Amino acid sequence: MNPADPRLPAAPLLRRMAAFLYEGVLLFGVTFATGLVFAVAMHQDSGMKLRSGLIAVEFAVVGFYFIGLWVRSGQTLTGIAAYWRSSVSAIMAANHKTSTKIKVGKVLSIPVRSSLTRYWHLKLWKGKENSSVKVLQTALHMPKRYRTGYFGDITKGYVNARKVGYGWKPDGIAGPRLWIKLGA
Repeated sequence: MNPADPRLPAAPLLRRMAAFLYEGVLLFGVTFATGLVFAVAMHQDSGMKLRSGLIAVEFAVVGFYFIGLWVRSGQTLTGIAAYWRSSVSAIMAANHKTSTKIKVGKVLSIPVRSSLTRYWHLKLWKGKENSSVKVLQTALHMPKRYRTGYFGDITKGYVNARKVGYGWKPDGIAGPRLWIKLGA
């Protein structure tokens, strides 16, 4: 397992199913409202009358719904810079951009202070087990035999010792402030 792996763990199945259900309810509302407006506007008194037109309109509205949500609610350069603790000007310079507009599908190079920057927003505590914990253990300079990726008592002790050294309350949680102090 690569400790600097940028992939985050997938959302739990229950959360993904809840999002799927939510999107389905929204889509049902959009298609129902579209059908109602079409039926009233076209004086449709039967489901078979103007059926092809209704199908075409529903298809176009659903397409605009998804395209509009995916394209217009995407990331902004300012949001990306804030998330990665970089600056808009640094991102523009790294990508040879003269405008802050981002094209859909554009891959950006983001200059960051260190390889820990991608973890600065994470909160880790006892019982967690993933590659982010292994990165934390490496950043805390724990001996290699303790860099297991599991946040147990030993990792909690190292976190608390570091927090006490900074004059903070030793609560055993590695949050954004600790990540930033570690160089993120």
